[in-house]
Amino acid sequence: PDEILFNMAINMMGRLGHEDDALELFDDMKSQGITATKYTYTSVMHLCSKVGKYHQAAALLAEMQSLGFPADEAICTTVICIYGRVGMYEEAEKVFKEMDATGLLTNERTFTAMANVRAKAGQYTSALQLLQEIHARGLPMTKFAWTSLIKCCANEGNLEDARQVFHAMLKVGFADVVAFTCMLNLYTNLGLIMEAKSLLLNLQDMSVQPDQELYGAMMKFVCSVGLLDEAEFILVEMQEKGMLVNNFINTMLLQAYGKAGRIQDAEQLFKGLDYLDDVAITTMVGVYDENGQMEQAISLSKKLLELGQSSDISTYNNLIIKYAKNGALDIVESLYRQMKEHGISPNEATISAMISSFGRKGLYQKALDFFHDCSTLVFGPSLAMYNSMIGVCIKCGQLRNAFHLFEAMEKLGLKSDHVTISMMVHALCQEGMLEEGKRLIQQSKESCIQLDTVAYNTFIKAYMEAGTLEKCIEIFEEMQSLGLKPSCETYTIMISVFGRAGKIEKAVNIFDLMKRTDALDEISYSTMINCFGKSGRHRDAARLFQEMSNNGVPPNEVTYFIMMNIYAKLGLVGLVEGLLKEMQNKGICPNAATYLPILSAYRRNCSGAEAEEHLYEMYKLGLNPDVRHFHEVILGFGKEKKVNEATRVYKDIDRVGLVPDTVCHKTLLQIFLDNGYIDEGVQLYEKTCKSVKQDAVFFSLAVDAYESSGKHYEAAQVRKQMKDKGLDYFSRFKLTTQDTQHRRQIEQIG
Repeated sequence: PDEILFNMAINMMGRLGHEDDALELFDDMKSQGITATKYTYTSVMHLCSKVGKYHQAAALLAEMQSLGFPADEAICTTVICIYGRVGMYEEAEKVFKEMDATGLLTNERTFTAMANVRAKAGQYTSALQLLQEIHARGLPMTKFAWTSLIKCCANEGNLEDARQVFHAMLKVGFADVVAFTCMLNLYTNLGLIMEAKSLLLNLQDMSVQPDQELYGAMMKFVCSVGLLDEAEFILVEMQEKGMLVNNFINTMLLQAYGKAGRIQDAEQLFKGLDYLDDVAITTMVGVYDENGQMEQAISLSKKLLELGQSSDISTYNNLIIKYAKNGALDIVESLYRQMKEHGISPNEATISAMISSFGRKGLYQKALDFFHDCSTLVFGPSLAMYNSMIGVCIKCGQLRNAFHLFEAMEKLGLKSDHVTISMMVHALCQEGMLEEGKRLIQQSKESCIQLDTVAYNTFIKAYMEAGTLEKCIEIFEEMQSLGLKPSCETYTIMISVFGRAGKIEKAVNIFDLMKRTDALDEISYSTMINCFGKSGRHRDAARLFQEMSNNGVPPNEVTYFIMMNIYAKLGLVGLVEGLLKEMQNKGICPNAATYLPILSAYRRNCSGAEAEEHLYEMYKLGLNPDVRHFHEVILGFGKEKKVNEATRVYKDIDRVGLVPDTVCHKTLLQIFLDNGYIDEGVQLYEKTCKSVKQDAVFFSLAVDAYESSGKHYEAAQVRKQMKDKGLDYFSRFKLTTQDTQHRRQIEQIG
């Protein structure tokens, strides 16, 4: 036979699905010394690509090039597909660019093939641009191109474009089972329940017959929304059609049964599985765990170890990590014992997770014992283990031991990383040891440890809380000079720093920078609104609050608290009440702190009765007021000169089981003196002076009370105490300076 007969036979076998026979015939052809034509090479390359022998196809391409066969569009398109299949994305791009440069791009299949390669590489935007270029070049959009286009839109999560493409496919009659699968998966992933249901109805009307992939998408949707009857119907329908119900579909139904608490149905499905893989077992263990049946979860987990495969051991490690993160220490320790009984050592990640879980429960000694126990394993103590144990020491207040571990780690030759340094710097700063933290950062630089943004954020935040604002700015500038890109948290911290430093325009500049990079979240918005409020720019605060909602960033309870506080300081009761209702309408439950601005607004409007009404309304809502709430009501009655009502609310603090603080004592004492209740003021001071921390304000009020009642000796004694403590006397001191600042600090904490 000559090359023509071989070509015909190879082509026929390929069309009949006998690809291996065709490839064997090609080898026979070459062994007989018959020269293959370009057509033969092209046909065989297609066959290799079809059966997944991509490297063999690439070798054929190299052989063709060595023989001097000129490349055409069909060959290059096949090559692009092959490169895409084996993950050689750059090579595929290179071939595509060469085709464009030599004028070989004339077929939509080439554009579609390259778009599929980009999509596989996760470059959905550039893939979409390439598919859109088909239309721009006047090439026809085939079904193959439309299918690739909707896949790209769905994978990118581009709902608007996906809808447009799907409707266009419906219009030209190309909306097949693949298109419906893409749209259903997209709706499910985005939580668009009504759209998904409507799509399924449309599917029935068009009589589209689901395949394995579409049934999987349908099962994913109905299980995600708890439509178990529909899920069971899909399962039966697949079985009746003779389709393979794989473990992926079964595990989705298992998870849905678990969420619905239908343990018996989950067990029945699990027992009926033809093959128990680690995914199915892990899912069933999760079902038991989710429904509080830990004994069954532990018992079933043993099967993973009995299987003895490396993947199952990995799953076992993952189970321990999962339970460790959830704080289920009983099941964690039980699973760990089982591993030891089978002679299997947990990996470093598992050990680190267990150490951290003990720390989160405050079990410092248990974490330390476990750390020392695992240090004797074959791989020895690792950096991850040390980092976990150092983190536990810091969390449990064992800072000295954290330093010992840090030093021991260095002696073992384990070089600390940015995680270690971040934790140590954070701990030092929390203890007010800023210079030590600074020294540690300097040492890390000298050791060429590349600190990350988290470490710098920790350092800046520590100096901000210490009130050293210029130092914060210095660290921020140093961070930028090192080429470290500030995170959203960094910028938010710096907005707060500049706001506190009174450099409001610099705070605005950073906020605008975040806006340009789409990095704004509810925290950054809240921080900027707070800065505007503190600087007296109330209109800007209100404008930004509205802009926040318009830009699709919903305010959270902190944002509402800040805005309510701004309005409260202006005495705008109606706006404060309006924000409270808005919160409730949006499903944000107010907490005790939320009521502070409300009480403050009424107090500033001299409406003590209304403030008191809201105070006791809190109890009806299950919210427990603290001393700050009572203080606002006392101040409100004091402004109205209603001394008896202020006294009654003061006494209510004791009645509800709270203890009045120094600020409450001083406020009531001020009210007594301002309204001529001198004897009551003296009695209050003498009753509380030994049980509270006295400051210049309290002492000054006491002096005024004694002197107003003619008790000059007692007044002189108080003056002497003040002199001994180095405190200045303020005649008829008004609660508008130090006390206001003190109360403002408490409100900020709230």
